[in-house]
Order: sequence, then structure tokens, then C-alpha cells
Amino acid sequence: MAKRYKRNGSFLDEAAGLITILVLVVGYTKYNEIKESNPGLLPFIYIGAVILIVLVAIFVVRTVIKNIKIKKTFTMSDIDNMNGVKFEYYLADILRKRGFTNVKVTEKYDLGVDIIAQKDGVTWGIQAKRYNSIVKLAAVRAAYTALSHYKCERAMVVTNNYFSNPAKTLASETKTVLIDRDTLAKWVYEASQQR
Repeated sequence: MAKRYKRNGSFLDEAAGLITILVLVVGYTKYNEIKESNPGLLPFIYIGAVILIVLVAIFVVRTVIKNIKIKKTFTMSDIDNMNGVKFEYYLADILRKRGFTNVKVTEKYDLGVDIIAQKDGVTWGIQAKRYNSIVKLAAVRAAYTALSHYKCERAMVVTNNYFSNPAKTLASETKTVLIDRDTLAKWVYEASQQR
């Protein structure tokens, strides 16, 4: 997983923080002088100090949130190194970004469908295959035959690899959508561009 750290703070934010800290330091050193010369100002000094501390706390929290944002993006190499379950959850996130709704990862020991999702009024049964080798006909068969069990209308098989010719033939006959490495790479790229 690649992590990119993005700095968003402006010069004015940093200057305001430094000025606030400087005021606190100078105010603390002058406190004793003010206490002796004009004790009637003490309640105002206390209120001012509390307000200043709250402002500093807000500034610090705001700066931390703004200045350090971690944007998680994945490459195909990262996906190749995921385990099957992590790939399923990552794929579920990708599907959400592609406009699928009601996206749910099925039970751990599924019957051929790893993810159920809806798009344009169609319920999809999606088999996720994070493989080190070509995906064969059995994956397409499993996804297609599991549709009725999961109450889905269409099947899709998504892999980080490619499909065998028999898998492509069966997919064509059953109208199962196949998403191979090239298409998945486009999906991953497009997802990384979304904020």
C-alpha cells in the first residue's frame, strides 16, 4: 500500500500559531508584574488565558488534521500481494466508487459469490479471484450457479489476472461479466483519482 502524505497548511496558519504561542509565553512572563501593579485585571487575564489556550488547542488540532492527510492508494502490485479476504473488501470499496449500492461481502465460506451489489436496478453476484495464475472455467461456473442462492440476477468475476478461453466462452454463454487485470487496473486508477 502506498501512502502519500499531503501538506495542506498555509503560511498564515503557521504564523498565527507561532504568534499565539509567543503571546502565551510573553503573557506568562508579565503575569507577576500585572498581578502586583493592577490586581483588578486578574479575572480578565484568566479569561483571556483560557480563551487563548482554547484557540491554541483548536489551532493545533486543525493544523494536525489539515497538514497530515493520509491518502491510501493501491497499485496492482499491492493487490497481487493481498490475501483473498482483503481483496474482497478492497473490491467492495471499488464497486461503491463505481456507483454500486448495497454492497455486501458474503460469508467467509461463500458458495461462489463473494460480494453482492446493486446497480441500475440489477443485483449482481460478484466472485473475486485474487490469483497468481489464470482464472479457469470453474470460477465462472461457481459465480453463475450461485446466483439463485444469493438472489442475484447477473454474475461478474473480477480478477487481478486473466481468464482462460473456456472461462471466456462460458461467460459469454451465461452473460457473466469478466473483469480481468487490465480492466481492474483502470478501476484502481479511477478510484485513486476520486477524493
